[in-house]
Amino acid sequence: MHVPKRCLSLTLALAATAFAATPMIASAASGKALYSQHCAMCHGPSGKGAVPGAPDFTKAGGVLAQSDSVLTHRVLNGYKSSGSPMAMPPQKSVVSKSQVHEILEYMHKAFGVAAKSG
Repeated sequence: MHVPKRCLSLTLALAATAFAATPMIASAASGKALYSQHCAMCHGPSGKGAVPGAPDFTKAGGVLAQSDSVLTHRVLNGYKSSGSPMAMPPQKSVVSKSQVHEILEYMHKAFGVAAKSG
């Protein structure tokens, strides 16, 4: 069977695009699942906080607007905001650094707050 080069090129380009998009889709889906499993209990499914002292992730310029490197460090090592009645315990025995990145990717998209670069 003879396939014209143009069709073959288009098919390969579409396949490459679909393949390249798959990790991003998987990352967003797994980020949501990880957030639901490990974060939503305290931070709430909507990101507005479910326990006293949990920050509102939907607030423009708020906690979620910090750089992902700062947020990753806080998630893995724990953090207590000044004036907060309780601290977030370290999560490094629960989630990996790459899983934190997936969670943050999901949170930025779901809660509409972009991270500072750096």
